[in-house]
Amino acid sequence: MLRMVVDADGQQRILATTPEYHIPRDDLRALSPEEQRIALEKRRHELSYRVLPADQWPLFELVVSEIDDCHYRLHMNLDLLQFDVQSFKVMMDDLAQVWRGETLAPLAITFRDYVMAEQARRQTSAWHDAWDYWQEKLPQLP
Repeated sequence: MLRMVVDADGQQRILATTPEYHIPRDDLRALSPEEQRIALEKRRHELSYRVLPADQWPLFELVVSEIDDCHYRLHMNLDLLQFDVQSFKVMMDDLAQVWRGETLAPLAITFRDYVMAEQARRQTSAWHDAWDYWQEKLPQLP
């Protein structure tokens, strides 16, 4: 989903290819601890409030702050059009794997495969039973 954009008509489009993404680096090593704290806070604030255009790739921003020779902070501005909690967890697990120098295995399925499987699941009696159950329960919830 990192290659996704949203067209003007509201439709998701997955780009076949994207340009190489270069992660900018803030070199904070020459700053005092207080100046570093201020720079990190400023970067966080900038990324927290920036809204990227949904029809242009990328819908995310990454910036690395180099604090000293052994400590770095990765700042991320992620659009929730692309991420849910589980997707974020997968991405963070992948990032940790790459950080350890491991190679990521190619994905075995596509988002389309997932959508097709979900549509097929909605045709099962178990899904319909669960749907009926919750339709009865919802009016009773506080």
